[in-house]
Amino acid sequence: MCPTRPLNHPWLPPVRHRCPAGFVFFAAFFPALAAAQSDLRVRNAPSPGPIADIIAITGTPYGVASIEIPVDDPTTRRELRRTGADDVPSQLRVENPEGRVLFAVSEIVSARPSRPASQQPLPEIGGGRLLNRVGDLIRELSDEARPQRIRGRRILFLFLGQEPLRVRVSDANGVIADYDVPFNQDRSAFPSLQGRWWQVYSDAMQARVEAAQHPPRVETYCTAMLANRLNLPLPTWYEDAARLEPPSESELDFLLETLQWLGGAERMRQHIFAVEAASDSLRSPLLGDEAADVAGLPLPPRIAWQPSDVGSLRQSTLLEANAKIEPLASRVPANCFYIRYGSFENFLWFQDLSQEYGGDLTQMVSRGAVVNDGAKRLEQQLASEMTVMGRMLGPTVITDQALIGRDLSLGMGSSMGVLMQASNAFLLRTSFATQRQQLASQDDEVTLTEEEILGVRVSVLRSADNRIRSFLAEDDGFFLISNSRSIVQDFLATGGHAGKPGVENALSETETFRVARALMPLDRDDTIFVYLSPGMLQGLLAPEYLIELRRRMRSDADIRLVQLAERAAIADGIEAASIDALVNQGYLPKRFDLRPDGSGVFRVGERMVDSMRGGAGSFVPIADVNVETITAEEARWYEQISSDYEQRFPRLDPIMVGIRREVIEDGNDFDPRERRERVRVDAEVAPWNPAAYGWWAKQLGPPTQVAMEFAPDDLVSIAAHVESATLGPATNLFVGIKDASPPPPEQIDGFFQKYLALRQLPGYLGAWPRPGALDRLPLGLGQGTPMGNGMSRLLGGVYRYTGNGFSVLSFQPEVLQATLPHLAAVDAADPAQVRVRVGNLSDSQLEGWVNDLVLAGARKSSVSGEALLQSLTRLLHVAPEETKALARRVYGGPAQCALGGEFEYDSASSAWRSTASSLDAYQAPFLRWFRGGSARVTQRDDRLSVSVDIVIARKSAK
Repeated sequence: MCPTRPLNHPWLPPVRHRCPAGFVFFAAFFPALAAAQSDLRVRNAPSPGPIADIIAITGTPYGVASIEIPVDDPTTRRELRRTGADDVPSQLRVENPEGRVLFAVSEIVSARPSRPASQQPLPEIGGGRLLNRVGDLIRELSDEARPQRIRGRRILFLFLGQEPLRVRVSDANGVIADYDVPFNQDRSAFPSLQGRWWQVYSDAMQARVEAAQHPPRVETYCTAMLANRLNLPLPTWYEDAARLEPPSESELDFLLETLQWLGGAERMRQHIFAVEAASDSLRSPLLGDEAADVAGLPLPPRIAWQPSDVGSLRQSTLLEANAKIEPLASRVPANCFYIRYGSFENFLWFQDLSQEYGGDLTQMVSRGAVVNDGAKRLEQQLASEMTVMGRMLGPTVITDQALIGRDLSLGMGSSMGVLMQASNAFLLRTSFATQRQQLASQDDEVTLTEEEILGVRVSVLRSADNRIRSFLAEDDGFFLISNSRSIVQDFLATGGHAGKPGVENALSETETFRVARALMPLDRDDTIFVYLSPGMLQGLLAPEYLIELRRRMRSDADIRLVQLAERAAIADGIEAASIDALVNQGYLPKRFDLRPDGSGVFRVGERMVDSMRGGAGSFVPIADVNVETITAEEARWYEQISSDYEQRFPRLDPIMVGIRREVIEDGNDFDPRERRERVRVDAEVAPWNPAAYGWWAKQLGPPTQVAMEFAPDDLVSIAAHVESATLGPATNLFVGIKDASPPPPEQIDGFFQKYLALRQLPGYLGAWPRPGALDRLPLGLGQGTPMGNGMSRLLGGVYRYTGNGFSVLSFQPEVLQATLPHLAAVDAADPAQVRVRVGNLSDSQLEGWVNDLVLAGARKSSVSGEALLQSLTRLLHVAPEETKALARRVYGGPAQCALGGEFEYDSASSAWRSTASSLDAYQAPFLRWFRGGSARVTQRDDRLSVSVDIVIARKSAK
C-alpha cells in the first residue's frame, strides 16, 4: 500500500518534510533562491498520505470495500461548532480510472470517550460551558449517545472484478490520497462488511429522497436493484414510500386522492415506480401471484350517477330557458370538455402568454426542477405547431375555435383535439393539407394516409411510436384535429353520420350546458370559456378509464426502469444488453413486464416503446384503448372507488369558467414602460351540493352584501363571513396587513421565532358585528386587562380595541390607531362570503420579503436539479455529455434551474453546478407580472361562484 496525497489537506495531520544538509548550507548564502526552491520542492514532491484502515473482499457480482481515514485530532461535533468548523466533514469520494468502483457512500467514524461526561473534569465557568456540561449529563442519564469524538471518516463502496485495485480518495477540499487496495482472503467477514455498506447506503438514499424536490427515480431504482441483485432486505423507508396510505374518512381527503390518480400526480407515479422497481421483493396491492395478474374478469359496471338537479337551479336563479348558444358547441361531443377561444385572436393571446413562460403557464408562479413540457408534446403530436403563415392566415379563415377532449392527462396519453369553425373552408383545408404533406416528407418515420370513419375520409398523420398522431376530419365547415380516433368518431356523430341524429350526442343539447350558457351568456364576450361537462367528469371515473390509466402508469414506469437498467449494466461493463438479459442478470426484477393486457416494452431506435401504447410522453390516447377484461386486484381497486363515490359523491356537478381580458391604459401606480392587462376569471360549479364537500364548506355563513372597508395603506386584506360551533353565529372575520419588512424567512423557524415575527408584522385581526367571536379564540387569547377608550392588553403583548360593533387585535397599538378611523362595514354590489385583496407588491417593502421567501425555495429546487443530474453521473457513471439527454428520458422533461441558470458539469470537482449558484439578483416569477388582484367566493345552496381579478404586466408589447 503506497498512498500519496497533496499537502496541507484541512482534515488530515500535517506532513513534515526534511531538508538535506547541503540545501541548508546553500540556503545560508542564497536565502531567496533557497526559499523559492524549497517552495517548489514542497509543492511537487510526493508526500506520504494518511495511513488508512482498508478492508476489501471480492464477491459476485460485486466485491465490497471500506477505507477508514483517521482525523489528526479527534473531536466532538459540539466542539467543532464552538470553533466555527463544519459540524460534519464534507463527503468523501472514491474513484478508479477503470470505472470499477460503484455505489460509494461515506460516514463519520465516532467513538465514545473513555470516560462519560459525569467523570470528566469540571469546565471553567463562563462561555456557556457549564450549561453544555449539564446537557451532556442529561443525555447520559437519558441513555442517549454520550458525546462522541470523531476519530475518522470512512468510505464504503462496491467494486467489480478481482484484479488489483487502486483508488483515489478525495473530498470537496481536494485529493486526499491514492491507495492500493489489498483484498482480504477471509470471506467470513463479507456479510458483515456488506451489511454495513448497505445500512449506510440505504440511509444516504433515504436522505436524498427526503431532500429531493424532483422525482427520486435514480435513488429508487438503485436501491431496489441492489436489494434484488444482492439479495438484501429493502429498507423500511422504501416499503413505506411504495405503500399508499388509505385516505382518511374525510370526503376531501378521498376526493383529493382520486384527483391525484386522475391527474397523474407525482405521488401516485412514484408509488407505481417504486412498486415496479422492487416487484420481486415488495409485497404490494398492485402485485400478487402470477395467477392474479391474469385479466380474466369482465369490466365492472359504471358508477350509478345521479342526474344534476338542473330544474331546481333554474327555479332558484330564474335563469333564461332559451339562452343563445354558439354553433361550435353543436359539434362538441357531450362527453368532452370544452375550452372555447371564440376567435383566432383570443387563441393567439393565450398562446403568446404561454410562450412568454416557456409554453407552460405554471412557470408564471414557480419553476420546478423538471420542466413539464406536456403541452409542447401534445402540440407536436397533433402536428398543429403555429407557423408565421398560420398566424397571418388564421384570422381570415377561422370564425371560432376550441380545445376539446376527454381528459387532461398530458403525461399519460391525453385524448384531445382542436375544433375550428371555418369562414373559408377551402383556404383552411388547403393550408392543412400543405402543412401535413411537408411534415410527412421531412420525416421518414411519419406517414400520411387516409382512413374512413363513419363514412367520412379522414387524413391521418402518424409515426410508429405515436410521437406524431394526428387525425384531421372535416364536416359541414367544421374541422377537427385530434390525436384520438374515438373523439373524431364522436365529432362526426354530432353531424348525423352513421344514421344517428347529431343533436343527441352534442354538448349544445344537454340541459347542463344550456344552464351554463344562461349563467355565462355569449354577450359576456369571454376571451376564454371553459366547460367541464358531467359526461366528461363521469368518464374520468369509468372503470375502463381508471384501470387503463393505472396500467399505463406501470408502463411509463417500466420504460423509465429499462433506461436506468441499461445504464447500470453499462457501468458494470455490459454493453447493449437486451431486456431479457437485464432481467436475467438482476438489473430488472423477474416480474418485470408481466402485464395483464399482454403488452410489453421494446426499443424503436433510441426510444423505448410500449407495444400497445407507444412511447412514453406520447402514449395512445386512453379513449382509443379497448379495455375488456381486468384482474381480480383491479376489480377490487375499482370496486372501492366506485362504492365510495356512490356513497359520498353520487352526483358530479359541471364546472364552468369565463376568462376576460382588457388592456389598462393607466392607473394609480402605472408604469409607462409596462403594458398592463386586467384578467377577470369567473368560475361556477352549478348545480352545487355543499354537503358533499366536507368540513370546509360548512364553515361559511350565508352570502352577505356587507363588505369590510380597510385602511388605504393595507397591502393585503382578507374578510370572511363565517359561522361554526367554535366561533358562534355568523359574523365577519377580517385580517389586514400593511406594507413592512418582516424578518428574513430563514429566521422564522420554530414557535418562538414565529411569535417574534408576528410581533413585528404590522397587521391586525378583527370581527364585526359580533366582537364576542374573538373571545372564543383558544387559550383565552381574546381576553385581557382594560386600558381605557375601548383598549385592553391581552396575554402575549396583544392589544385589543372593542367598540361600534368591532373588535380588533394587533401586536402594535400604533397600527390600531392608524387603522380604526378607516374600518367600516359597507354595502357591496355582489354577495359573497370571502373577499380577498392584494395590492401591487412591486416596489413595496413586502416585495423583498416575498422575493426572499420564493428565492429560498428556488435555491432548494436548483440544488435538487443539480442532485438530479448528479445521481445519474455518480450513481450510474453516466458520462457528463450524456447526462442531460438521459435525464430528459428518465424524468419526462429536461432538468431546469429554478434560479434561471444553466446546469454545467465542473470536471475539477466532478459535480454539476448551476451558473446561477452565485446569484446577484433574483426576482420571483410571479413578481415579474403580478400588479395586484382581488378575489370573491360565494357559496349558495345550489351553486358555488368564484371571481378573481388580476392585473398583469406583459413581458413585451405586441
